[in-house]
Amino acid sequence: MSTQPRIVETDVLVVGGSAAGMRAAVEAKRKGVNVVLVCKGLLGRSGCSIVSGALFAVALHEDDSSSIHFKDTVVNGGFLNNRRLVEILAKEGDRRVLELENYGVSFERTDEKYAMIHGPGHTHPRILRSNHSSRSHVLRGTSFTFPLAETVRKVGVKVFEGVMCLALLRASNVIVGILGMDVKTGEFTVFHAASTILATGGLGRLFLMTNNPSGTTGDGYAAAYRAGVELMDMEMVQFHPNMSVAPIRGLLVPSPLYSYGMQLRNSLNEPFMERYDPVNKDNTTRDLQSRAIFMEINSGRGVDGGVYVDMSKVPSEVLSRYSNFVNVLRNRGVDVRRDRVLVTPAVHFFMGGVRINERCEASMEGLYAAGEVSGGLHGANRLVGNALTETQVFGARAGVYAAERAASIKREEVNFDQAKEEMERIVELRRHAEKTVEPSEIIQSLKQTMWRYVGIIKSRSGLEKALEEIGLMAGKLPQLRAADTQELVKAIEASNMLVVGELIAKSALMREESRGAHFREDYPEMDDQHWLGNIFVSLGRGVEFRPITSENYF
Repeated sequence: MSTQPRIVETDVLVVGGSAAGMRAAVEAKRKGVNVVLVCKGLLGRSGCSIVSGALFAVALHEDDSSSIHFKDTVVNGGFLNNRRLVEILAKEGDRRVLELENYGVSFERTDEKYAMIHGPGHTHPRILRSNHSSRSHVLRGTSFTFPLAETVRKVGVKVFEGVMCLALLRASNVIVGILGMDVKTGEFTVFHAASTILATGGLGRLFLMTNNPSGTTGDGYAAAYRAGVELMDMEMVQFHPNMSVAPIRGLLVPSPLYSYGMQLRNSLNEPFMERYDPVNKDNTTRDLQSRAIFMEINSGRGVDGGVYVDMSKVPSEVLSRYSNFVNVLRNRGVDVRRDRVLVTPAVHFFMGGVRINERCEASMEGLYAAGEVSGGLHGANRLVGNALTETQVFGARAGVYAAERAASIKREEVNFDQAKEEMERIVELRRHAEKTVEPSEIIQSLKQTMWRYVGIIKSRSGLEKALEEIGLMAGKLPQLRAADTQELVKAIEASNMLVVGELIAKSALMREESRGAHFREDYPEMDDQHWLGNIFVSLGRGVEFRPITSENYF
């Protein structure tokens, strides 16, 4: 492995090859600047977007409006949302999502009108779904990621696949690009840019139970934190209540089916959600549903660590719109109208991340963020469909504003001393044959710790235990063994995951209340008097709480 990196120069650098990153790259390129996109996996074939249900929340229904969408998002976000970001999402969402049709994406229609689905937490039918036209690929998310990937290449964005972001590079307090590493060869590249857009996705792989694909190890959060960038709402981890355990493991049961009669049932065959949300019952938000399932299991009314989903009351015409989901089960001998699916909550999405403003600017000049790696939009809980709409609204904004900055400034020089220091740290992982700790050992231990103590239901004692165990794991990092490039990637991921896990646990420990996805059994009530505000964390200032004021949110 050479410690002499190659240099790639560009105006705008996009780090991430899923929905937000691709949209950012397209919009930046259309502003007439040079754009480079770097992604850890394959363009349009990795990240959480491909495993999504291809659901976009947009206010297109005749009785709906952007103001109603705004209200639903803030109410269900526990009032922690950055109101300006929510306003932008609600007002620009329909335009940005429908612009995907220009890139070859099609959306489901009924009688020539867009077919709108009513999702949990939304007061109107607001979910638009892209058509799954690719019969050769089972993942519905590719119905829009494949066309976006084709567009990225068509408009002339230079793409580097299989490159992991090791660090954000700084010149004083300005971000000037990243140090990347080829995940196959281990070779280093300095990507030097006037504007850098972070769109690296989420962190589901920190937890034992998740539907997130491999690679979602929180690399972007860790890089931002190490560079001194401010993050927020790191305690807000969303659990999808319905990941199948049997007869198929890892399949997500579509949440919109609760609007059409799908029910959760425990081992006593009780439809138990009325105990937890008497008004909405099964058609409640994901945070309440996840907590209810967890409590049923802990009360002895679970089934092999889960509960049943009963789809017998869902109309056939509704199920026909979810033919992929139904067919996957049918191929395993399951008739969804007759048989039940065993489900359990799993980490699905992360509401926290890099603090951004309406221009997608982070707290450090030259850095922008979009998609799941950014924080502030969703508050304490995300509504179904808002995540993919976010990728298009704020991916587009990040691309436009990053390009405008790049075109108006002289690029700062790279601090090669910083790059050299980071490269030497990585090379050190490959030395010393006597090292005894395997990266997989650290990763598996962290997953179990996060699931047990920083999961659906938390407490002070549990969070303190988590921080203690994370500290012990971090102490083993100098002994990580990385015999080849594959192990080296895992070692880097383990280091990133420990950084992010600690930030989540510290933020959750500070918030002494329950709100949205964050539930403390020792503080089970929402406390607006003391905790109506956000928790921020940065390398320089540590963890701090700031109340919401009209000045910074309206």
